[in-house]
Amino acid sequence: MSILLDSNVWLPLVWNGHSHHQSAISWVSTQEETLCFCRVTHLALLRHLAHKSILGEEALSNAKAFALVEQLLESPSIRMAQEPAGTQMHLKSYGKTNTKNPQRWNNAYLAAFALAGNMRFATFDKGFKKFDGLDFELLC
Repeated sequence: MSILLDSNVWLPLVWNGHSHHQSAISWVSTQEETLCFCRVTHLALLRHLAHKSILGEEALSNAKAFALVEQLLESPSIRMAQEPAGTQMHLKSYGKTNTKNPQRWNNAYLAAFALAGNMRFATFDKGFKKFDGLDFELLC
């Protein structure tokens, strides 16, 4: 089984200034499964690495952020997962609510992607508890 990592796990893995850096490193060191990006987490990590309000003076240029992520993807234990069949069906189920919650869409997509791909999902976000049927691991 592969593990889809939330961007809130990828960032602390690569930035030692993050408050969850040690927790993320310790957790990853115990994993034997392949760690996965999807396009959403890939783009989020790129955006965060280049964001001065997040990394301050340690923010990277877009080119350096892309090179760092490309270096991660060279590892045999890390891969870019393609969207699995069934993601749309699960997104519909997870995303449709009677509330006005635009933030839910991104999380619903990640949960749907993991569920459709038979993947475990790793995150520091307690909000993923609301997605029934999702095999997820809360890292905090």
